[in-house]
Amino acid sequence: MSVASVKAAFSPLDQKWGLNETAYSREMGQQMTWLSGLLPFEQCQAVFRELCGRLIPHSSIWRQTQYYGEKLWEYLQAEVAQVSVERVRLPEAHEDQAEKKGMAIDGGMVNIRHEGWREIKVAAHAGCARRRRCQPPQCLPALT
Repeated sequence: MSVASVKAAFSPLDQKWGLNETAYSREMGQQMTWLSGLLPFEQCQAVFRELCGRLIPHSSIWRQTQYYGEKLWEYLQAEVAQVSVERVRLPEAHEDQAEKKGMAIDGGMVNIRHEGWREIKVAAHAGCARRRRCQPPQCLPALT
């Protein structure tokens, strides 16, 4: 039996537990990927050494970023396919909203003592009800 065949059949739980061929856990790989989105790989290596006390080569951080970046790209492509323009069906205009809504947004400048001029923004959201037509009460006689 060769090493390659042992590796392929070593543990059926690898896929269930989300293990890959590296020495790092899924959570650690995701942390490396996240941090490498913020800093260059060499600085990521310094951060893991200083904050976590772990010596991780920047090449390992790069490999984990490639691995999880590919997974993220596949996930995003699947999400885009779920909401593509062809799949979206908008309701007809008369079915769009059962309730009418109103929205207003405005802004301005206010002089705050000891701070100077500051910008403010105000928004209002309201539900609009239809006015019911008044019907004369049934107990009163109709006026003629």
